[in-house]
Amino acid sequence: MASGKKIIWHPDAKNELFEILDFYTQRNGSSEYSNRLFEKIEHRLSFISIDWQLGEKINKKNVRRTTVESFVIHYLIHPDSIDVLSIRDARRKPKRFKFKQ
Repeated sequence: MASGKKIIWHPDAKNELFEILDFYTQRNGSSEYSNRLFEKIEHRLSFISIDWQLGEKINKKNVRRTTVESFVIHYLIHPDSIDVLSIRDARRKPKRFKFKQ
């Protein structure tokens, strides 16, 4: 696969990811689903690093979103990198996303 932009996780997004993975590990009594979910997220982001237009454009400048299973990932596009801003379960009560850039 071609080399793409560097993926940078915002600390808040990284914490959200760890909370999601930990929740499913605790709930299922196994890390099997969490590991598969993490691989799917990494796989999607690797494609986005090459073609950032794969995600849906939202109202904020240079911010897009993509989904992996029921999780919505918001990311900011820079010339040399993709900043992951947030990852949330879309099934949760919706609230406005506030990004720290």
